[in-house]
Amino acid sequence: MKEEEVLNDFRLFVIYTWEYLGLPKPTRMQLYIADYLQEQHSRMVLQALRGIGKGQPLSCKVLAKEGWTTIGELKEGQEIYGANGKLQTVEQLHPVSELDCYEFEFSDGRKTRCDIDHLWKVYHQSKWQVLTTKQILDKGITYSRSITNKNTTGIEAKFKIPLVEPIDFEEKVLPLDPYVLGYLIGDGSLTRGISFTIDNKDKEEVKQYFTNAGMSLGKERSDTRRPNVWQVGVLGINHTIKALGLNVTSEYKRIPKEYFTASIKDRVALLQGLLDSDGYCNKSFEFVSKSKGLSEDVADLARSLGAIARISKHQHGWRVYIQSNINLCRLERKASKFQASGKHKLALVKVTSLGTMSRRCITVSNNDSLYITDDYIVTHNTWITAAYVCWRLLRNPNEKVLIISQSGTHAENIAVFIKRLIRGMEILQHLQARQDQRDTTVSFDVNGCMDTVQPSVKALGITSQLQGNRATLIISDDVEGQQNSATEQMRMKLKQATAEYEAILQTDGDSQILILGTPQSAESIYKGFREDGYYTRIFPARYPDDASVYDGCLAPYIVEDMNRDSNIIGQPIDSRFTDEDLLRREARYGKSGFKLQFMLDTRLSDSERYPLKCYDLIVTDLDKHQAHTQISYSSAPQDKINVLSNIGFNGDGFYRPSTLGGELLKYEGVYMGIDPSGRGSDEMGYAIVAHLHGKLFLLEQEGLQGGYVTDNLIRIAMKAQEYKVNKIWIEDNFGDGMFSSLLKPVVNSIYPCGMEDVKQSKQKELRVIDTLEPVMNQHRLIIDKGLVERDIRKAMTDGKISYSLFYQLTHITKDRGSLVHDDNIDVLALVVGQWMRILVQNPETVYDRYKAKQIEDDINLFLKRNSAHKTSLKSKIFSGKW
Repeated sequence: MKEEEVLNDFRLFVIYTWEYLGLPKPTRMQLYIADYLQEQHSRMVLQALRGIGKGQPLSCKVLAKEGWTTIGELKEGQEIYGANGKLQTVEQLHPVSELDCYEFEFSDGRKTRCDIDHLWKVYHQSKWQVLTTKQILDKGITYSRSITNKNTTGIEAKFKIPLVEPIDFEEKVLPLDPYVLGYLIGDGSLTRGISFTIDNKDKEEVKQYFTNAGMSLGKERSDTRRPNVWQVGVLGINHTIKALGLNVTSEYKRIPKEYFTASIKDRVALLQGLLDSDGYCNKSFEFVSKSKGLSEDVADLARSLGAIARISKHQHGWRVYIQSNINLCRLERKASKFQASGKHKLALVKVTSLGTMSRRCITVSNNDSLYITDDYIVTHNTWITAAYVCWRLLRNPNEKVLIISQSGTHAENIAVFIKRLIRGMEILQHLQARQDQRDTTVSFDVNGCMDTVQPSVKALGITSQLQGNRATLIISDDVEGQQNSATEQMRMKLKQATAEYEAILQTDGDSQILILGTPQSAESIYKGFREDGYYTRIFPARYPDDASVYDGCLAPYIVEDMNRDSNIIGQPIDSRFTDEDLLRREARYGKSGFKLQFMLDTRLSDSERYPLKCYDLIVTDLDKHQAHTQISYSSAPQDKINVLSNIGFNGDGFYRPSTLGGELLKYEGVYMGIDPSGRGSDEMGYAIVAHLHGKLFLLEQEGLQGGYVTDNLIRIAMKAQEYKVNKIWIEDNFGDGMFSSLLKPVVNSIYPCGMEDVKQSKQKELRVIDTLEPVMNQHRLIIDKGLVERDIRKAMTDGKISYSLFYQLTHITKDRGSLVHDDNIDVLALVVGQWMRILVQNPETVYDRYKAKQIEDDINLFLKRNSAHKTSLKSKIFSGKW
C-alpha cells in the first residue's frame, strides 16, 4: 500500500492500521464510518453500538496492586497489572449483565472463564490476531496432524496466547533471604534444628551463597549412608522459620504468602533456591516435592515471572515442569545447562460451556489493552478512535487535537494508543516528538509542528477544566456513560460541559467537532447535538423496521440496502454480530435497553410508552406503625424535593405533600409481598405496604442477592416482625410452593403470621402497569422518603442503576421484556394488587365515613356514661337542641 494512497484515503489508512495491529479486517460498518469521517463535516455526530464486550464472570480473579481481587470487586480508578508486568488503571467498569460463558483451559493446566464476546489476543496462522470467544469456537481449537515423536496424539492446538511479562511488584523487606528460604524449603530440615542437605560437589558454592546472605552456619555432618552428602546447620533463624509457618515436615511445606508479591529479583532468587536444592535443569526446569501445595506454589511463582509451569503426579510426589526465559538455577552445574528460547506461548487445549452467568466488561488504560486474570492469564480489551487522529496529523502536523472522554483516564488511554501507533507504524514514525518538544502521557507534540501554547494532542476528562484550551479537532469520545447520565441533574451538567466545545474550537477552515458514542439515556446528549444541526450518521445493530425514527440520520448505505431488499429488515447490519448474538442481547438488556444501546432509538421518553412517573407519588417521612389521616398531593414547584435525584426522565421528580396533618392513627393493615427470584443476577425482592383510609404506604422495599439462603429468609422474617405484618403474599409461578415451604418455618420461629401464594398469569409488564398506574394517578401511593434516598444512593454507588425500584418504575413499558431487571417493581405491584382487591373506596369517602363513625362512637360513649338521662339527652342531641 503506497504512502500517498493512505494519505488521501482514510479507509485505506484504517485497513493499513488494522494490519499493523494484527486485528481482523475492518467490517463493512467500520469502513463506512471511515468514509463519513473523511468527509470532515465541521460538526459531526457518529452514533454506533459499542464494540464487542470483554466480559468475564464476576468471580474471575484480577491481579491488582493490593493482590488478587475479582472482576465483581474492582473499582474504577483501581490499579491492576497488565501483560507488561506494570500497573495500569481500571478506566471503566461496564454494567453487569448475563451472557453465555465458557471455561478456557491451557496447556499447563491454567484455567479462566470468559463470555462469548470476550476478546483474546491469540497467535494463529503464524501471526498475532484479536478474536472473540465465538470466533475461536467457530474455527475449532485443534488441528489434526500426523503422529510424530514430538506429537504423539496427532492433535495440535490452533491458538496460543502471550505469556505475561514478569510482574513488577514493589521491592520490600522480607523476613529471610529468598534464596536461603528457597533452598531450605526445597531440601532442608525445619522441625527441630535448622539444616540443609547438600551434595559434596555443591557444598562450598551453596555455603558461600548462605554466608553472602548473612547466615551463620553450624556443624557439618556427613551422611553415613551417602558418603558424598552433607548435613549443614543454620544458626539463629529458628524463630523466623516458625513465624513463617515452616516448622513442618516436607509434605506440608508451602511458600509463605508475602514472597508471592516480592520483587522480580527476589522471586527469581526464591525459585533458584528451590531448584538448586530439589530441582533439575536440562534446557528447561523440573522441581519435585512430596507436597502438592508446595508444587502448586512453585508453579504460581513461576507463572508470575512469565513462565509456563505444568504440574503432574510423580512417583515421589509431584513434579513441576517449567519453561522460562529466565535462568531459575544459580548453581553453576545446573545454570550452565539453561537455554532461553524466547518462543514460549500458552496453547489453548480445551473449552467448556458454563451456561449463562453474570459478567462484566472492563476497560483498562494500557496501550496494549491487556490485563492479568486467573493464574496469570493474559486477556484483551480494545477500542478505536486513534487512527483518525493519526491520519489527520499525518496530513497536517499543525493540527491541535483535544480528546475528551467520560473519564480522564479513558482520554489518556486514547492518547497513549496514538503515541503507540506513531512509534510503531513506519508511515508515522517521522512524527515522533523531538527531545526539545512536549512528550508526556496526556499532552505531546509531533515532529514538524509549529511551536504554540497548545500541544499537538491533549487528553482531558469531561469534568476537567475545558476553558482555556484551543483545538482544530475536538474528539468527544463516549463522554456519556450510564453513571454520569443517570439523573436529570447529571444530564444537565453533561450538556453544559459539552457546550464549551464551541468556545474551544479554533475558527480555521478545517476545524471540526467530532462526537462519537452510544446513547446511554433516553434523553441522550447525542440527540441534542442532532437537534442543534450537527451532521449525524447512525449505525444500529439491525436493519430497522421503521427508518423514520432516525429523522433522516440513518447511514445512507443502510437505507440503500433496505430499499434494495426489504427482506433484510430485522437482520444484523454488522458482521461482528449474528442474529443469535442480538437475540441474546435483547433478552439480557430488555426491550427498552436493547432499543436504546443497540438500535440507538432515543424516541423513548414518550409518556404513553412510560406511563409511570415519580411525580404521581407522595413522598414523606413515614412511621412504621401509624400515619396521618390528612395527606394531600402536590405537584407545585415549591413542594418538589430537590435533594432527591431524578432517576427518571427529564421533568420528573419527587414531591412532598401539600398538607400533612390530621390525626395519627395506626395502619388498618400491613402486607408484605415477596418475589422469590434471586438466582444469577436477579434479586429477591420484598415490599411492605400498609393501608389506612384508602391510601397505601410503602414503608420498606429491598432487593436481596443470593436467592433462598438462610440469611435472606431470616431477614424477611425479621422485617415482618419489625413492621407487624398481617400477611405475607408470595409470587409463586414456578416453584409450586417451594419458597413458602422454606420460609414458613423461619417465619413461625420469629414472627408467626399469615402466608399465601399468588399465581400470576397476565404478562408481567401489563400487570405491573395496570396495577400501579391507577393507584399512582389517584395519588394514593405514599412512599417513605428514607426508602427513596436509600434506593437511589445504592443504585448510584454500586453502579447498578437498573436494580433501582424507581429506575424500574419510570422505565417499564408494556413491551414484553422491557426491563432487564424488574424484581423490585414486580413485587411492589404484587402487594399493591392484593390491597386493591379489597380497597375500592375513594379515600375521601372513606375518611368522611371514618369521621362520621367517630362522632357517632363519641355520642354513644357519652350517652353510656349518662344513662340516667339517656332519653332526654338523646332527643336533645338529635333534635339539634343540645
